[in-house]
Amino acid sequence: MDIMLKSIKSVFPKFDEALFRGDMELAEIKDWDSMQSINLQIELEQSYNVDLSDLLLQGNHTVDYIIAHINSLLKK
Repeated sequence: MDIMLKSIKSVFPKFDEALFRGDMELAEIKDWDSMQSINLQIELEQSYNVDLSDLLLQGNHTVDYIIAHINSLLKK
């Protein structure tokens, strides 16, 4: 979760860490939009060294869901 939070903070520098939780949907992040979705995808791909689907970072997915998906890719 630390890498996820660091990635969010990198793309959204004003993000309040107190709002970060597993069931948080990405759309809850202030200033969330499709362009920032792409920026977060790139940041996560670089941080975790994985390739993510464009659909993964839709605003309705939760932090836990994304981390579980990334973990499944890392086990392959």
